[in-house]
Amino acid sequence: MAFEKSQLLKQLADWQTLVGENPTLDVVDDLRELWQVQSVYGERYYLKRLGPWRNLPVLSEYRMLVHLLEEGVRVPAFLLTDDGAVTAGPIDDSFVLMRALQHVHLPANEIHHHESEIGIATAHLHQAMSRYSQPLGSYTEDIKGGITGELRLPDDLLQRFDAVRDDILELLSKLPLQIVHGDFTPGNVLHLAHGRGIGFIDFDHLPNAPRIWDVAKYLSRRLRFRWCQDASPTVRMDCVEAFLAGYIKVSKLDQAEIEALPGAMLAYNVLEASYNQSILDGILPRRMFPDHADVLLDTLQTIDWQLSHLDAVSAAVRRGVSR
Repeated sequence: MAFEKSQLLKQLADWQTLVGENPTLDVVDDLRELWQVQSVYGERYYLKRLGPWRNLPVLSEYRMLVHLLEEGVRVPAFLLTDDGAVTAGPIDDSFVLMRALQHVHLPANEIHHHESEIGIATAHLHQAMSRYSQPLGSYTEDIKGGITGELRLPDDLLQRFDAVRDDILELLSKLPLQIVHGDFTPGNVLHLAHGRGIGFIDFDHLPNAPRIWDVAKYLSRRLRFRWCQDASPTVRMDCVEAFLAGYIKVSKLDQAEIEALPGAMLAYNVLEASYNQSILDGILPRRMFPDHADVLLDTLQTIDWQLSHLDAVSAAVRRGVSR
């Protein structure tokens, strides 16, 4: 849905004391419905449309963000409107305003040097979320249903995944649940500017799931090829090891989690490939990004590699938790 600038400025009027009467408004991502705002006072914010798809109540997300800030986790909490509300606009089609976290983009060949720091911050994030005691009104991740449902994969990949699917599910079924991020991709992890550490964004899922389900999603992306095609051939495994080495400095992974993690990384890429194929085939009416086909191809190539290198991925996990 495309918005006219006048429509967005009308929403921003609810935060006039923060942004002023004539803030600057720039498109960050029309498809994701995210816009950058610069107030007349010089501060930077993001305006985000929540849209009709909700994984949990907005107030629950707001309260979790406040809790995380109190725990020392760097997140962009929703800013209250001039009337003291969390959102602006109609209840079923509302907007939130967040302060921008200044961050830097690292080249691919430098990322593995920072993965330990991300692992440390992720462990702190998980510990903080586990200490949140109020009900969220969220959902429990249906890992079994996703993995055992109809998967839209090429036949050869599907047959090879079938051979290990039950083992993956058995290992994951043993793990305790807690509140997790739920969309824990590298794009939602920020390297903050001026040496201010690691920040996290996009907390609109917050399901109950094993904590390594977050770790698996992040590392499943690090195993892909497209993001690091100009970097060292070893950088993908270096990222896995460094992230886990950082994580366990704060919170140890038990043996069941260690054994389940490689399969969870494979399962995540399988689920995302099937999801993206369903969108491409028109079965799922979801927005499609310009590089959708390239992302799908990259994911399928990664699944093929993972299925051929199960022992190598497991060895990288063990090296990471043994540092």
